[in-house]
Amino acid sequence: ARGKKRGQAAAIATSELTDRLLEHEHACDRRTAMKDNMSRVQRLSEAEMHKFNREGSVDVKKMESDMSKMDGRLRALKISGDVAVEELIVARDERDKAERRRLRLQMQRENTIMQKASAKTHLIRMELERGHEEDDESILKLVYDEVQDLAKSAAELSSENERLRQK
Repeated sequence: ARGKKRGQAAAIATSELTDRLLEHEHACDRRTAMKDNMSRVQRLSEAEMHKFNREGSVDVKKMESDMSKMDGRLRALKISGDVAVEELIVARDERDKAERRRLRLQMQRENTIMQKASAKTHLIRMELERGHEEDDESILKLVYDEVQDLAKSAAELSSENERLRQK
């Protein structure tokens, strides 16, 4: 009788341990899937960050040398008509200043995007290293911040477009 009770208790304990083992296996599978997904997101973020590193570079020295060559050509040009060379030079200088300002703003925007991508990559890497926590607060915060930044950028572009239309 005692042996039979011990056998039943062992069977129950084995059944409970098997159930817990299955639960742990499912949890491990979910963690692995989440890790794979976060790794994919990290690769995409890093690829986007590197894209801006490649495309965002502007050779300022080359641009300045091109501008000085154009200045020399403009001064050497003989103009017949009402427009003086000095007026053309002033107009060209104003256009160049606007172009430089536009390029500077573009470079600042690209730098901001690179910083955000770097921060996201760092956060994802940290989460992968320490494991995913039950609350997705950090990812939600990233998404919320990104939406806020996009809304701010849209408002800036809208005001800039309105300003340009008024000119």
